[in-house]
Amino acid sequence: MPYIKKSRRKHYDKLIKELAKRISEKNIADCTLYCGDWNYCVTKLIKETIKASNEAKSYALMNEIIGMLECCKQEWYRREIADYEDLKIQENGDV
Repeated sequence: MPYIKKSRRKHYDKLIKELAKRISEKNIADCTLYCGDWNYCVTKLIKETIKASNEAKSYALMNEIIGMLECCKQEWYRREIADYEDLKIQENGDV
């Protein structure tokens, strides 16, 4: 879960808002470009974090990163998509 202490959030929030602004400045009509930008930024952030930490690549590290990405996906679904799907069921009826 992405719940870190508020004191640590301050360390990242300004940078995240700036990055989000830069990504959203693109023409979002073409989701492939937009999503490609997100993929690039997340991948590059992971690679740069590993490089900056001087941590050696290992199966354990790669597995931990994959797990983190999976948890991000699940958290996004739980917090954003599930509610949206429930709304659409109410609007359009269930399957």
